[in-house]
Amino acid sequence: MSHELRTPMNAILGFSQVLEEENLQSEQLEYVGEIRRAGNYLLNLINELLDLSRIEAGRMITVLQPVDVSEVVRDALQIVQPMLQADNISLETHCAGEHVVLADVTRIRQILLNLLSNAIKYNRRNGHVSVRCQAADRRRLRLSVTDTGHGIAADKIGQLFRPFERLGAEFTGIEGTGIGLALAWQLAELMGGTLGVDSTPGEGSTFWLELPRAESAASQAQSINRGGTKTPAESTILYVEDNAANMRVVEAIFRKHEHIRLLTASNGEHGLELARRYHPAAVLLDIQLPGIDGYAVLQALRDDPQTRDIPVLALSAEAMPLDIEQGLRAGFRYYLTKPVQIEELMRALDTVLATSV
Repeated sequence: MSHELRTPMNAILGFSQVLEEENLQSEQLEYVGEIRRAGNYLLNLINELLDLSRIEAGRMITVLQPVDVSEVVRDALQIVQPMLQADNISLETHCAGEHVVLADVTRIRQILLNLLSNAIKYNRRNGHVSVRCQAADRRRLRLSVTDTGHGIAADKIGQLFRPFERLGAEFTGIEGTGIGLALAWQLAELMGGTLGVDSTPGEGSTFWLELPRAESAASQAQSINRGGTKTPAESTILYVEDNAANMRVVEAIFRKHEHIRLLTASNGEHGLELARRYHPAAVLLDIQLPGIDGYAVLQALRDDPQTRDIPVLALSAEAMPLDIEQGLRAGFRYYLTKPVQIEELMRALDTVLATSV
């Protein structure tokens, strides 16, 4: 279901990003922005519903490792910055230094983004949000998000973490489904943590996440190089993808980048043939392909002395944490998920192209 739902979303969000870079009239650009915002909302809903389904089926797996909460906070704040500016919400953080917990980095980021977006959406205009990292006790760290919203009555707090419960907010015009907090609560439990709230009606609320501290030093998790890398004057990229709409999205993206020459193949066999013939600087590879799948293509490239050194990046709608972990373990240089994010795709490509110069 994840693959089938995310594949059409790739075309919707991919082409909307491409259109935003065109010379559109202001009204047209506004329409495209609405398409992208609605698409992102729908994608978040899809992800949350799938996560709830996996938890209920007992198939949600978390990968616990040392995670520096300060880094997660910095990344999350960059994502919500446009929301803060739109509602003129001020923000302060108190998470300096290392605060290492044992957690699933994807899931702690998911919880924090939910708490931050709620603190902004349900705040007062010109309100304030603060994020704090502090010891809950000797063994646990508390990450809290405080807002200056309207607060929650004590007799309503027990309903907050029920799926689809919005405590009347569905009548306010504020977007939401009531899934996020319910999901965040269950994810916290899966990581051995606790999610809670303290609220005063008329003054605001503090939502907090407590997680066990990690015994080791700060996480050494790999991240995409965001620095100023240099790319060759022209680089050939091979994209193997069987979905025509997805193919056109990437073609439209690369049309703006003159240093990239794009080769395409609609199945793995043809992709291998092109890779051996043209020896591209990088291969962008879908996983679910007719005939041999993306993993078989990756293995064939690795087994061939002519192509074994070509960096291969996955671009797939199989976007669960275990899918990503499996892909990286198999040898993909990066594992990018659909719907494609142009900035993320270009950062990854710039990195591999720079290292192959």
